[in-house]
Amino acid sequence: MKNKLLYPVISILIFGMFLAACIPDFNVRKPSEGSVAATAAAQTLQALETQAWVGTLQAELTRVSSEQQNTQTASSATQMAETVPSTPAPTETRIPATATPIPPTATIIVPTSTPIPCYWAQFIKDITVPDGTEMDAGKTFTKTWRLKNIGTCTWDTDFDLVFISGNAMSSPATVDFPDNVQPGETVDVSVSLTAPTEEGEYKGNWMLRSDNGVVFGLGASQDKPFWVSIEVPSDYVTIDPDKPLNFAKSYLAANWSTSEGEPSSSDDFVNGSVYTTNKPKMEKDRVDDELALIMIPGSGDEGYIVGKYPAVNIEKGDRLTAIIGCTSEMPKCNVTFEINYRIGDGSTKNLGTWAEVYDGEWTTLNIDLSPFADESVRFSLRVLNNGSSKNDRVFWLLPRIQRN
Repeated sequence: MKNKLLYPVISILIFGMFLAACIPDFNVRKPSEGSVAATAAAQTLQALETQAWVGTLQAELTRVSSEQQNTQTASSATQMAETVPSTPAPTETRIPATATPIPPTATIIVPTSTPIPCYWAQFIKDITVPDGTEMDAGKTFTKTWRLKNIGTCTWDTDFDLVFISGNAMSSPATVDFPDNVQPGETVDVSVSLTAPTEEGEYKGNWMLRSDNGVVFGLGASQDKPFWVSIEVPSDYVTIDPDKPLNFAKSYLAANWSTSEGEPSSSDDFVNGSVYTTNKPKMEKDRVDDELALIMIPGSGDEGYIVGKYPAVNIEKGDRLTAIIGCTSEMPKCNVTFEINYRIGDGSTKNLGTWAEVYDGEWTTLNIDLSPFADESVRFSLRVLNNGSSKNDRVFWLLPRIQRN
């Protein structure tokens, strides 16, 4: 508003100055040459005064404009201060620490160390009879393992080496532990075995048993056995004619046949069977720990199974002994046992016949062979089914020739 009033005033003043300079002085005569210089000087002085006045006026206008600008800026700042709300100085805000709640479904995993079991064994190596060793049929040998006690409890002499599964190879069911073994120590454990007389591969599994009845072995769960593994080649199934004959151990040296053809090596109530076991189940559910020959005659009327053995030399005082009967869980068992013999090229003759049924009893044989002293005799074992029964499974426990 003040600028609008100032500009006309300045314009009037400038116009007035311009007009004053241009209006002639009618009362002044034509100057003479003498006065021309004075007149020029006066005009010059007047021009200088006018120039000074204009400079003063310009300075004044500049000052007034500057004041107006300052006043306008202050006014604008005041208006902004009145319209913009004041912002308080920032202050430090403290947020109290709070616990973050765990969702109800969250699972907290706390790492824990796995305790070392009390009874735990580690296999170190085979001391004797590495896996797959070829063994003569019927040969007795000693298997030795080296084990380490990696549990926390001591093994003592009340512990046992126990047969678990597979083929026991005529071993005892348990073997006494040889020594005390502290955690971290090793021990050699051994068992006496006899190779089967049948060709093939055989494996027996063993574990340890503590004095309080805990059976344990290898592996992360302490439930894995250590074992013995052998192979009996076919050309090793022979018998020495000058040694007493063990019919069960040497049964593969015999020539076997049934009324249906060839027998199987496992339970076969049609074709017949022959095999050995060192844990025969006899009548009354009695389980023995000696080697037995298991036989099943062929099916059908007058079915049979027979094994004809190579000739052996008999000495005075020799005796043929065995225990015969039906196996357990064969309530319809009804058979006839026969032992026959042949000397040289002579005919086959009967040495003895025994009828057996499942009645909870068995028969013990003890036959004097002295009449055959100095003779080469071929023996044969025969079982007949006495009809068409398919439940005739029998045993010959420890069938052998004993010599004093």
